[in-house]
Amino acid sequence: MFVPRVCGRFVAGQVTWMGIMNKHAFTAWEYFPDGQLRRVRYRYQGSREQGWEIQRDGIPYLQLGSGYVALESRYCGICATDLNRHQLPFPLPQITGHEVVGLFQGRYCVVEINASHWHREQDTGACWYCSHGHPNHCPQRLTLGIDRLPGGFAPWLLAPVRAVHELPPPWTPVGGVLIEPLAAAHQAVVMTPPGAGDRVAVLGCGRLGALLIAALAATRANGGFDFSITAVVRRNHHGSLLRDLGADHLAEQVPDNAREIFDIVYDTSGSSAGFEQALVLARRCVHLKSTGGQAVTGMRHLTNLVINEYRLAGRESSNAVVVLDAPGAADQLAPAAIDFPDLAAVDQFLASSVGLEETRLCPGGELRVINPGSGSVLAAGLGRGLSVQGSRCGSFADVLNLMGNHPKLVELLQTRVLREVMSIDRLPEAFAQARQPGCLKIVMQHE
Repeated sequence: MFVPRVCGRFVAGQVTWMGIMNKHAFTAWEYFPDGQLRRVRYRYQGSREQGWEIQRDGIPYLQLGSGYVALESRYCGICATDLNRHQLPFPLPQITGHEVVGLFQGRYCVVEINASHWHREQDTGACWYCSHGHPNHCPQRLTLGIDRLPGGFAPWLLAPVRAVHELPPPWTPVGGVLIEPLAAAHQAVVMTPPGAGDRVAVLGCGRLGALLIAALAATRANGGFDFSITAVVRRNHHGSLLRDLGADHLAEQVPDNAREIFDIVYDTSGSSAGFEQALVLARRCVHLKSTGGQAVTGMRHLTNLVINEYRLAGRESSNAVVVLDAPGAADQLAPAAIDFPDLAAVDQFLASSVGLEETRLCPGGELRVINPGSGSVLAAGLGRGLSVQGSRCGSFADVLNLMGNHPKLVELLQTRVLREVMSIDRLPEAFAQARQPGCLKIVMQHE
């Protein structure tokens, strides 16, 4: 391995790259379909201009086009997606890890996870999503540490040029691993914003839930209007932390007969039981952040509702006009909503990646159910006018700007949400610790 020859400069917090020629060989932990971690030999060779070849155990593994640059991984956080990667609909094995802080020319950078045409500075004219402001939903994208593109548990990563941002103060290099999950938490607030006087709840107040409370609190402080934040917890592991982050109330035990007591419930539990509880407690909307790839309330593919950031609603809940355009006609409108006869038809639609791409339903677009039925908690909720909104990753620039106004909150996140920094050699041990109840953020360090 040799040190890459690099020319680059930083502009307005984002890295502008002028040229890289390098190759890197290393051994890294891979996540396998059985949920186990094993070491595998990798080699990256290429450049931003000419593209990259990735070899795995000496065999060609992945060919990348132009627009990627090599960064040295320094820190990478463990999240629920990493722990449950085998339940997601993407190929394995893979080097995972997407909460990454990397190093370039002595400066620390954070990396957004989507590798779309836009993020790689490619021609976006042939891609409806990239040319219409939705590059995170580009059908040809790779996803760092989740879908094919090797992630931050490797000592080197290949990142799209527009996805790399310089880490600003008051963030520390270790604390920078929180920016990706905090951006995901903030995206939930962006897509389902509380209004004045709303009662909102965060259910499943672990790693992601704590960050969502911080995002809600920062938004409330910036927005000039008030709403209440309740942390719904099964075990009060982090009660004082959640209050310090901005929760007004803690609810350890919700009465079994409680119904529709919150306007919005943000469900970060990643469990079927948590989602069903959220559906009962919410009056207006349940915002679903994660299903862990599991079947919930009879729906096998709600994970794709989250990935595509769709909104599921009853037929009478919206007056949106359905505008179906011809696939491939990039200058026409995407549908605002699509009608389905029942929930089974919605599930079938979500299962078809081809169908998702051809309809080009934008993030926030509605899947409207004409007859929800009454066979599940989800059906009953839709029948009374409840909606379910999914969301996933968010804008680093937006969350860095938001948190720049709240340095004390940043300090609190960095000092109390981060639990431990461990050597990457101990990744299997770290995964076991991260699965323990009450564990917050464990960070892996590349020596």
